[in-house]
Order: sequence, then structure tokens, then C-alpha cells
Amino acid sequence: MTANYFGRSDVALPGFKKFFSAASKEERDHAEQLMDYLNSRDNYKKLLICYFMTRQWDSNKGNCNLSHILEHEFLDEQVKSIKEFGDYIRQLKRAGDGLGEYYFDQKLQIVIKQAC
Repeated sequence: MTANYFGRSDVALPGFKKFFSAASKEERDHAEQLMDYLNSRDNYKKLLICYFMTRQWDSNKGNCNLSHILEHEFLDEQVKSIKEFGDYIRQLKRAGDGLGEYYFDQKLQIVIKQAC
């Protein structure tokens, strides 16, 4: 797991560790939500169909529920996460190695505490 790398004594960036641990937990929660939804509707076989095929399949069958859940519950959040990662990457490039990296790590710890 990526988070464990940042917890090593030779890396020692606890903010990064917390950030990646939280991101991993969130993705695991999304997977469980999707599995629970599919199991409740007895649609576990739909997991084998990729997203775009699922959209087409659902619209042909008149079943919009899965498409709606994928688009609104997961896709919107993924777009926000991609934006957040992009912002963080840009900030890290500006901050540079060493002290900038340390400062960014401290900022991540504060952001994670506020999110919890």
C-alpha cells in the first residue's frame, strides 16, 4: 500500500501517509457500496461489464438506476479527486524538495484532520 511507504522511518512523511490511507479507505468504501447495491438488486453479473457498455446496456433495457448511481455517486467524486490531485501535484512542484516537501506534508495533516 502506498501509504505504508510514507510511514517508513527513512521517508517519515505522516501527512502523506494519512492522505493515502484515507484515499484508500474511501475507494474501498466505494467498492463496497457498489457491491451492496448490485447484490441488493441481484445484479452481480453487471460487474463484468465496463462502464460504457453498462450505460448502453442500461439504456437499452430501460434500467437507469445503475447508470445514475455510477454517474452521480462515483463519477462526480472521481472528477473532484482528480482536480485535488492535480492541485497537490502543482503545489508540490512549486514547493520543491526538502523544506517545501515537509511544509506540504504538515499542510496535508491539517487537511486530513479537518476532513475527519
